[in-house]
Amino acid sequence: MEAEDIPFVKKLEVDSNLSPWTLESYTENLTNIDSINLVAVEIPQRIVGFLVTRLITHEDLTNNQIDRINEIEIYNIAVDINYRRLGIGRYLLEECQKLINHGEKLQIWLEVRSSNVAATNFYFKLGFERKYIRKSFYSNPPEDALVMCLEK
Repeated sequence: MEAEDIPFVKKLEVDSNLSPWTLESYTENLTNIDSINLVAVEIPQRIVGFLVTRLITHEDLTNNQIDRINEIEIYNIAVDINYRRLGIGRYLLEECQKLINHGEKLQIWLEVRSSNVAATNFYFKLGFERKYIRKSFYSNPPEDALVMCLEK
């Protein structure tokens, strides 16, 4: 993702009814060293999907050994309604994984509205598991979030 992509990403965010970010938030996120921001582009230069994440790396000290763990926290992912069910969302997640997975343990975390059955089913197909519920996590309208995780 580049700065010039942000207005198109913002439009896709609004069209997808995601929790809103400001244009400034997307711009700031591009400068964060721990962010991974990807777009899927159809020729000629039409953004049809995007992924905004944060990378967290830490060491697990359980079992008297040190395991490096890469965690990805998905902030936003969306695919244009006319391009859904074509593998674009899966592709964005796979490309993100390739950028950071170097043999260490990998966990990908996200929240999804409890009423968003299509997204939840998409994540289940990719191997995500439901971990817990965050009560009243979303606003406009208020709703619980399902917290899901994919471990590799």
